[in-house]
Amino acid sequence: MGKASGQAGEQARDIKEASVGIFDKTMEPVFLKDSSDAKEQIKVLKELLEKATGETKLDIEKDIKLLSYGIVGEENIAFELKNSHIPMYILHDVYIEDEHIK
Repeated sequence: MGKASGQAGEQARDIKEASVGIFDKTMEPVFLKDSSDAKEQIKVLKELLEKATGETKLDIEKDIKLLSYGIVGEENIAFELKNSHIPMYILHDVYIEDEHIK
């Protein structure tokens, strides 16, 4: 079983466990997957930035800036969702495949 398959199985178990109280009227927002790899991407890009020159360096700096903006936006949305008091399940940064749709 590959890493992705193991993670998918783990996420499915998390969803199943979280859905036990799905009809609980006092339910708050539940983050089933709230992590992103954007911070790790920035770390890798910063390492590459030290070695880069010219146009490549400018491109990496731009990517770091855009990823940083994305992280701030995602954190703001997560804050709003957590404090919305609307019963919902929240999946973040999930890639879903179907045999017909990717």
